[in-house]
Amino acid sequence: MDELERFERYMRLRNYSLQTQKTYLYHVRRFLRWAKKAPADASRRDVENWLLFLGRKNAPASVNLSYNALKSFFAITLGRKLLARIPRMKAPQQLPKVLSREEVKAMLDATKNAKHKLLLSFLYSTGLRLSELRALKHEHLFPERAYGIVKGGKGAKDRLFHLSPELVKRIPPGKGYLFAGRKGRYAVKSFQTIVKNAARRAGLNRNVTPHMLRHSYATHLLEQGVDIRLIQELLGHASLNTTQIYTHVASSTFAGLPNPYDALGWKDGPCY
Repeated sequence: MDELERFERYMRLRNYSLQTQKTYLYHVRRFLRWAKKAPADASRRDVENWLLFLGRKNAPASVNLSYNALKSFFAITLGRKLLARIPRMKAPQQLPKVLSREEVKAMLDATKNAKHKLLLSFLYSTGLRLSELRALKHEHLFPERAYGIVKGGKGAKDRLFHLSPELVKRIPPGKGYLFAGRKGRYAVKSFQTIVKNAARRAGLNRNVTPHMLRHSYATHLLEQGVDIRLIQELLGHASLNTTQIYTHVASSTFAGLPNPYDALGWKDGPCY
């Protein structure tokens, strides 16, 4: 059994998600092909050069994914802490892109297809990740108790999410995937297209993605005074620091905040 087989076996035993297994193996194979070396012959300098090479054309998140894959691979298969003194690439801190309530309503009003409207409603009213909504089944929903269950979400963790009483009225009876096509569950591209077309019909002149509806859900909850720790649980964030980024875009953060400019005594009218 070679190192890649041992690594794959370890991930299966640890019950890593299939997507994580595929992603990690992909990054390890890419590195080994690039280095043209057997795993036991790879050096820390090889890994550093590889990460610098990736950083020229890839986002920090992608580079760090390769970092994580290689770190796990060498530690598990060879017992080598090859990346111990190699820093991860620092990612720029970007604020989440958020829609206003009016923009969300405009998207829903502009969508006449009942299934597409339900899809948009679920993305906004539950804050689920796209992957989580794709995997959602009718048996994961408990409308009478106003909650649903994410099975095997990020980090292979189950969690509860809140169901809007208004949304419950619009959920059709059925079995299997809530959003199913002719060949199984909806494709990622289908979700993205439905959201993009709804935004276009609503006259929103920007690229709207499914994840923006998740960001909007979290931000609007915060603006409504919901405790940030509860929002953390609803979103499935491992760290509160991840959730706290929404405080930077919530309008309630600045509600009632005095501004020294207002105390200057300006009169009405343009200042140019």
